[in-house]
Amino acid sequence: MGITGTLEQINAGFGSTLQDIALAIILGSTIAMAIQDTGAAKSIANFFIKLLKGKNLELAPAFTGFLISIPVFSDISMILTAPIANVIAKRKRMSMSTVTAYTQLGLNLTHAMVPPTPGILAVTLLLGANLGMMIMWSTIVAFIAFIITWIITKKWTTNEYIPPRADMSDGIEEAKSNDINELLVHEKGLPNAFIALCQYLSP
Repeated sequence: MGITGTLEQINAGFGSTLQDIALAIILGSTIAMAIQDTGAAKSIANFFIKLLKGKNLELAPAFTGFLISIPVFSDISMILTAPIANVIAKRKRMSMSTVTAYTQLGLNLTHAMVPPTPGILAVTLLLGANLGMMIMWSTIVAFIAFIITWIITKKWTTNEYIPPRADMSDGIEEAKSNDINELLVHEKGLPNAFIALCQYLSP
């Protein structure tokens, strides 16, 4: 095709791809700001803390990241879930090697596998796959992969104790019991979990 023809093909390819996923990027950025400004991520994490009844709390920020990272870039999801992971680690005296590993695992799986994250959305559109079926099956596969990895590696991640970051856990006291109220992320003005999930799913 020559240099000129090659450049034209590259521009056409990038242009068509961006045209297909631009709206997803814009909506993902909007959701990220809404989650940050309203504290929705913390409400979702509190929901999982209650659901897990104070046990296996590394799963609370992990499942939060798993959900948030579907429409939002994983690096932004990491910023949103990092304070939650550090607070939970401090309250339960858990190693950050455990909490961080599964938080990162959760948000990376859905970011890579579940539309409308732009990368996998572009692949879905290029292959002409059914978007609804892709979302459903990739979510199921990502969740199964998460659970299997968690079961296999949980003991390995606890071999070394790494304390939480001081700047994210300053003033947080260790829980003296397994009372769920002592483990929740407390902050004024947090929406309840249902409203947080509706805000997350509304776009």
